[in-house]
Order: sequence, then C-alpha cells, then structure tokens
Amino acid sequence: MDAETVVLEWAQKLCDQQFGCMSELAEFLIQKQYVSSRSLHAFSVMTAAAVKSSSTVAGLQPAGIIVVLLWFFDSRLGNVS
Repeated sequence: MDAETVVLEWAQKLCDQQFGCMSELAEFLIQKQYVSSRSLHAFSVMTAAAVKSSSTVAGLQPAGIIVVLLWFFDSRLGNVS
C-alpha cells in the first residue's frame, strides 16, 4: 500500500492532477495516450471504468457495454472488417 501511495503522489505531482486510486491513474494515462490503449490491460481498465461509471450507457446494460467495447477494440486492432 505504501508503494501505491508513493506512485500516486509522484503521478499527481508530475501530471498536476489528483488521483484517488491506481485505476484512476491508469484511466488518465490511457485517455491521454501516455500508454497504449491497445493492450489487454488497457482494455480491462477501460471496461471496468465504463461499467463502474454507469449501469447504463446509451441504454445498454453492463453486458452490452462490454460487447460494444470488445467490438471497438477488435476494430482498432484490425480484427473486424
């Protein structure tokens, strides 16, 4: 836990933004494209954020959100025509 706090403090100083937890930092890094959004880890972070932020997005339940996100990431990787 101490190591996590140190990393968050460092990131807050570097980015001039507050992060409540590591997942918020990860979302920030992905959204600002400091890290690749094409990795499985980035996909997991963004899926969790989407499900957490709302039980419905555009009328979709969490399972629907995940399907849309899977399609989106597949299309970005060139797996969907």
